[in-house]
Amino acid sequence: DYPVSVDGEPCLLGVALGTTDRENELNAIRKSEEKYRQLVENSLQGVAILQDDRIVYCNNAYAGMTGYSIEELLSMSPDEMGMLIHPEDREMVRTRHRVWMAGKEVPNHYECRGITKDGSEYISKVYGSRAEYGGRPATQLAFLDITDHRRAEEAAAEYAVKLAKGEDIDV
Repeated sequence: DYPVSVDGEPCLLGVALGTTDRENELNAIRKSEEKYRQLVENSLQGVAILQDDRIVYCNNAYAGMTGYSIEELLSMSPDEMGMLIHPEDREMVRTRHRVWMAGKEVPNHYECRGITKDGSEYISKVYGSRAEYGGRPATQLAFLDITDHRRAEEAAAEYAVKLAKGEDIDV
């Protein structure tokens, strides 16, 4: 009468699956992802991911560099996003992005000027590469604000010229 029997005796059939290894793997992946997320979100470098001509991810450092909130940056249209770049640098930046997205070889870093929310200008060294985000092609960018460094270089060059001319230097 029972659907399962052993040696003519009725019995219950059960299956036990061990999931400890899989759970441990998933926990390790979660911990690794959390470490990476914390590293990127708390980085001193600005980090942004562009996809379909929009910012789909950025960290606090990038938001601070631009003067916009993360929410404002994520909601920008492609035209608004272009306003983050100095007018004289926009075409160069757009060309780099197109080349990366086409999978062609191009140096992975460049310098460009940015425009902040309040209209002031800054200089950044940008490192970029093609990446996948959400399973789709994207551009991953890291920004380093070099404005102070560049101004210090310019001041040093001015002082060198003055010294060469024998002029007094105000320190």
